[in-house]
Amino acid sequence: MTKPTNNRAKTRPFIPLLVLVGGVVLVAAALVIGLGGLERPEPSPTVLLTDNSQVQRIGVQEAKAAYDNDSAVFLDVRSAEAYIELHITGAVNIPLGELEARIGELDSDDWIITY
Repeated sequence: MTKPTNNRAKTRPFIPLLVLVGGVVLVAAALVIGLGGLERPEPSPTVLLTDNSQVQRIGVQEAKAAYDNDSAVFLDVRSAEAYIELHITGAVNIPLGELEARIGELDSDDWIITY
């Protein structure tokens, strides 16, 4: 005589697993859909300084082109420690807190790109 099989008992352990996987997929889909609609605002084309002069903002592609054809000086205004850790080759480091006192180190005729 053959022993009857209980197929129902064999499938039950998979039901919680399926519910868990399905829940994770739904949450992931909701995050992708929700975050996909977020747009980063375009930066304003100019920044007004305290002396009412304006500084033009540029994009990464324009900065890269200036770097490639050596038409700009890159000014790293981060701390000396951050500069030592990683910086654009050839960049000048003047930490932002020191910039006012050291501005004379820069040629005002150069195109200066700060980061």
